[in-house]
Formats: sequence, C-alpha cells, structure tokens
Amino acid sequence: MSVESAPYYWLVCDHPDCGEKSTEGGEYTAWSDQDGAMEDAFNSDWTITSDGKHYCDEHHPMEDEDDG
Repeated sequence: MSVESAPYYWLVCDHPDCGEKSTEGGEYTAWSDQDGAMEDAFNSDWTITSDGKHYCDEHHPMEDEDDG
C-alpha cells in the first residue's frame, strides 16, 4: 500500500474577525476540486463577491468594507 496526497479545497471567510471554513457543520471536510468547494459554500448561504472574496452566512461584504 502506498500513501498519496492530493490538494483539497474549502473556502475560508474573508471577514477579518472570522476565519470560518465553508465545510464547518457540513457533511464533507474538503472537496477534491475548487468547483465543488464553491458550490458547497454557495449552497450554504455564503456570499461570493465579484472581487473573489468569500463570506460565511454570519458576515456580509458590506460589513467587511465598513471595517477597513
């Protein structure tokens, strides 16, 4: 038997006071591709902005902009 590794993907909330992973509380801990991670986050009410930032359902892009 050989041990192998591969990249795995999940999103992390971009709010400066958070850091929650998109997979917390979900059925899976990571995805084998970026599309799976994005779809899972979107289906979990995450906000994905046009500038590539990601926010959990507790935080919103406007909150992040007001902090900075």
